[in-house]
Amino acid sequence: MTPRQTHFLQIFSIGLTALLCGSFLGFFGTNSFYKKNLADEKFVSQVYESFKKKDDSAPQQRSAALVQVKTLEVGPAQEYRTILGRLIEINRSTVSCEVSGKIIEMCVEEGSPVEGYVWKDNRSPAENGKEERLPKETPPPKSVIARIDPIWNNIAVLEIQSNIAALEAKQRFQANELERSQALITTDAVSKSEFESNRAALEELHGQIAAQKALLSELRLRLKRSTIVAPYTGEVVQRYVDVGAYVTPGTPIAEVISTGQIDARVYIPEDFIQRIHIGQEITLHIDPLNKDVVGKVAQIVGSAETASRTFPVRVRLDDVKGELKAGMSVTSRIPVTDHFDALLTHEDAVLVKPDGNTIWVLSEVPEGLEANPYPVRILADMRQTLAIAPIDEAGRKALQSGVKVVTEGAERLIPGQLVQIVETPHQIQVVPGLYESGQQKKEED
Repeated sequence: MTPRQTHFLQIFSIGLTALLCGSFLGFFGTNSFYKKNLADEKFVSQVYESFKKKDDSAPQQRSAALVQVKTLEVGPAQEYRTILGRLIEINRSTVSCEVSGKIIEMCVEEGSPVEGYVWKDNRSPAENGKEERLPKETPPPKSVIARIDPIWNNIAVLEIQSNIAALEAKQRFQANELERSQALITTDAVSKSEFESNRAALEELHGQIAAQKALLSELRLRLKRSTIVAPYTGEVVQRYVDVGAYVTPGTPIAEVISTGQIDARVYIPEDFIQRIHIGQEITLHIDPLNKDVVGKVAQIVGSAETASRTFPVRVRLDDVKGELKAGMSVTSRIPVTDHFDALLTHEDAVLVKPDGNTIWVLSEVPEGLEANPYPVRILADMRQTLAIAPIDEAGRKALQSGVKVVTEGAERLIPGQLVQIVETPHQIQVVPGLYESGQQKKEED
């Protein structure tokens, strides 16, 4: 070690020793001073007063919280009961075949829309025993569900037509025989018994021809009904057979539900069923679509469910766009009181908590607008609008028609806090911990 390094270490050691000695003496002196004076009440009071004067001399500024507001109004209110239900189809039927045969074409799949069609009789027996032909009937393609092979019915039609032709030939011959016998009966060349026999044979032929024509009409109807059509406008929800299957009368072909209109089935408690009547308009909320629709009561079942003591009620809805599907859940709001006047406010203005409901009311102070909470009771929930009533005397004085209440930002307010009204919630930015209440701040801050 050089002499220069030795000299530096000596100076550093002396300085460090002096610093430690000074710190010890300072701590010892301060500790002794406060131990001696903290027991003196006069000294403590003087120190407190000096700090208090210094704090009072500083200007106090309260930060304004950003909020959105609505105005309280007095208007008609009505209490509702929320009841759950579901959408059901008006008509559901299993379409079956009417004739026997093999399926040669299936025109629908599950989910296919169909148009309703009602058959008309193409042929009807006339009074003179002849058959009157009407224009050929062809259902529209969108109404056809399936087609059955018509070959065997076509063969049967040809056979019946041949039988009718043979019987008509016999009828003409027997008619001529009857005319000849009628001419000879006056000369006793033909007995009366033979004449009656000819007439009976002719009448028998008339009957046989009529029976064959009736059978021919039936076969032609069977040919027509080999095309299976939808009974009403709707949608195929299930298909039971495929091409190539042999069916007999009554075999299920497809299941169809109606569209265009749909019912909502809800169960009304016995306490409120007297408030429901046929034709009454009821607002329903379609839960999967988050959409409100208005329907009319179409049916009230007069027998209550034994366990729940509720009455099934059908509410009919128009489904022009095809958005409503059977099985969707709905929420209905049934009025359970008469109309009454009350203070009305937006549903966001009331903070609902287990220990009570609170609404924040704005009042003018020299510094601007001040917000204070008041407990309230909810009289009726009318979907986005609440009917409320104050609980105490202070609330009755503060809650009046025309006062402004906070709808956005109330959950972060403290009593007596200054507020600033904004028009859009996008101006409100939450900055936790900025203020003691955790309230948001303005962008320019």
